[in-house]
Amino acid sequence: MMALSRTVAGIEGAETLAFIKAVDFFTQRISKKTQFLFVRVSMSNGAQGWGEATFNSLNEQVLVALRQLSSIIADQSIATGLSILGLLPTWKSGRASLIGVNALQCALLDVLAQMRDLPLYAVLGEKLHDHVPCYANINRGTKTREPHGWADRAQAAVNAGFPAVKLAPFDKISLGLDGKSVGDATMGLECAHAVKDTIGVDAELMLDCHWRFDEQRAQDLLHACADLDLKWVEAPILEDALSIPSLNALKKIAEENGTKLAGGEILSGVRAFAPFLHTKAFHVMNPDPRFCGVMDMSDIAMTAAKFGVQIAPHNHLGPIMTAASLHIAAIAPSALTIELQFAEGDEPPCVEKPDLLKPQNGRIQIPTDAGLGIAIQTPMLCHVQ
Repeated sequence: MMALSRTVAGIEGAETLAFIKAVDFFTQRISKKTQFLFVRVSMSNGAQGWGEATFNSLNEQVLVALRQLSSIIADQSIATGLSILGLLPTWKSGRASLIGVNALQCALLDVLAQMRDLPLYAVLGEKLHDHVPCYANINRGTKTREPHGWADRAQAAVNAGFPAVKLAPFDKISLGLDGKSVGDATMGLECAHAVKDTIGVDAELMLDCHWRFDEQRAQDLLHACADLDLKWVEAPILEDALSIPSLNALKKIAEENGTKLAGGEILSGVRAFAPFLHTKAFHVMNPDPRFCGVMDMSDIAMTAAKFGVQIAPHNHLGPIMTAASLHIAAIAPSALTIELQFAEGDEPPCVEKPDLLKPQNGRIQIPTDAGLGIAIQTPMLCHVQ
């Protein structure tokens, strides 16, 4: 937690006098699949910061963790709160606790940046980008999961200004007890071709496999996708230390077929990313701010650049997660693009200026207001007691 140590060490003056007065939780239902879960930390001086802890069907588990964590940091300063959160053994207490810790960390850093009248990226490091390319994740909102359904959704995303789209058409495939793929990839490939035929050269295309393949079938998939001109193929096989040799082999095949290999969204923290970065197992890595935290993601981004690995944050949920990902991308030397969930539901956005988080000429501007740089409309949210 090098970045966390640097940030805590730099806290001084009025920042040490304010203490954590309250922590509140809010939800917003977006679709049957998705319910955003937000955290708001209120300080004794009136400052407020936000974090996102969305875990959808497991939100209740995260809320249990958040209530416990909030009691631990109650009445503490920003520096002490960050230090406590950074020392907690989340590896032992589970992913729900990890998400809670990282959401609270984000909220405290949001407060800290606001008190310094700085954008969050200025607390994390040196700003390298004013804006970052983006792409539309059309997976969660696609109800008709057949070729024409995917194609229609992809075209809608392109019409909305996205320069690239990503779909996950292989979710009906699973891994058997022997580690071999069970299911037919033919329909998924037909969906991918339908999307490519529809968007043509107007937008780039990525495929997310959600770890549905064993190594041999992943190799077959990469060869079968050669004519799709893909930007990347994401998460074709399980991702752990034992899979690194297989990933290196798949990466080579991806290169031979004119695409890149991406992954890493389920990894949590610097130590989990280290073996994949040191072996250059992926061309592109997708750290998730819920699992890594803002501070570790900034360190991961710096390490990735040293090894020539590009960074594209995994960011398929709410606006707070998007804002945090943008600030990390601002300081990441090898930032490639940022993911945005496209039109999953009809619920209006809960940010006061939603256009801040929409593509303009295929890019998203890095927020420049203090803190995360977005304002949340709490009347649009459900306050969790």
